[in-house]
Amino acid sequence: MENIELSVEKTMAPLKVSVAKEMVACYQATRKTLIDETYGINDTRSIWFSIDGIRNFINNLPVDASGVRIHLAAYTQDNEHYPNQTTVIFIGTVEKEGKDTDAMETNALFDIDLGVLGPFNQGKPCPPVCGFFMDSFAEKTMIPVELSMAKEIIANYNSTRKTLIDETFGINDTLSIWVSLDELKSFIKNLPKNANGVRVYLAVCNQSEQHYPNQTTVIWTGTLEQGYQTVDIINKDNALRSTNKTMAPLTMGKLCS
Repeated sequence: MENIELSVEKTMAPLKVSVAKEMVACYQATRKTLIDETYGINDTRSIWFSIDGIRNFINNLPVDASGVRIHLAAYTQDNEHYPNQTTVIFIGTVEKEGKDTDAMETNALFDIDLGVLGPFNQGKPCPPVCGFFMDSFAEKTMIPVELSMAKEIIANYNSTRKTLIDETFGINDTLSIWVSLDELKSFIKNLPKNANGVRVYLAVCNQSEQHYPNQTTVIWTGTLEQGYQTVDIINKDNALRSTNKTMAPLTMGKLCS
């Protein structure tokens, strides 16, 4: 698989569909298979968020927000909707002493309302919710969650998924992914008008990738309603070939392990 060209300044790089599919397939063949077999579940491949939910989150970030950090997380067994499924937590970051900092990392988040920075959660994980049509639950994605709950499910991911991956593959795998706010805004702005959401795929960088070899990452792609399903260019490649190029998948952000 070819390397991804990602400059120091750029955090969301376009991908060929074929490369995106390889990275997603690598996650499923390694991380997902390992998690499924260890815990006896059918774990998450991707998480979907409504376009309105994503836009509201971005538009409500404070003016001095520098970017968005996506923390890998896992719901606990007693979660009402998605027990023991992998998910992601979104939280805005602010540059502080030369670092992009969020509320997970420090209690000294200055004079900024944590409510607008996040954390935010509640997408549709696939499995179990795949290829769905819009329903009453679809409008309630990207909702704020208590900081304590966010920390709990992030810690659950670290003690179950990350520890398992690290020990199995002999690596120090990803905890979170950071993207610049300007690039995320540009990605959302350039989606076609009929886009109904964004799907975040869990993926793995190739071993020969220059920046983050064999690290878990995420791939972003816009979604459309088609018939009675919500589809994207990764899961409905041929059907979306003729759509706007802005539906193409993007990766990867700055990975933190």
